[in-house]
Amino acid sequence: MAEQTINAIITGSIQEFLTVYREKLSSVAFPDISLEILENTVQEVLEKGRQLEENKKKVEEAQQVLEAVNENLQQKCSRGLAYAKIYAEGDPALSAQLASINLGRAGRSAKRVVSGEKRKNETGVTPQKQKRNNGEEKKEPVVESASV
Repeated sequence: MAEQTINAIITGSIQEFLTVYREKLSSVAFPDISLEILENTVQEVLEKGRQLEENKKKVEEAQQVLEAVNENLQQKCSRGLAYAKIYAEGDPALSAQLASINLGRAGRSAKRVVSGEKRKNETGVTPQKQKRNNGEEKKEPVVESASV
């Protein structure tokens, strides 16, 4: 294992003790402690560190797969909702129920959804609702003046 990884897994004070033990006490054995026992335990720690790194990579890969499958589900639900709204045009109750469902935009992580009052983005622009020609509301950015 690389020296950098050893330093990340085994603390400096333990490394210092191991060095002293190797250099000055290698022939001394205490109850349950000897150079061989310490070296075997170091190898066990390093092996568990390698296993941890492998598992972290697997978790990252699994997270990416989950995000892709979740995105696929988001897209299918968005399409299904669009179809269902057309299908429900003759049923006001179902239309209202479907209209109240907001699936968000595809490709947008659920972690990034922020609820609450109006918020400014980095440019100081706050979204404000305005009417489109067909009567639907449209969010348009409105620049607010900053007070100094």
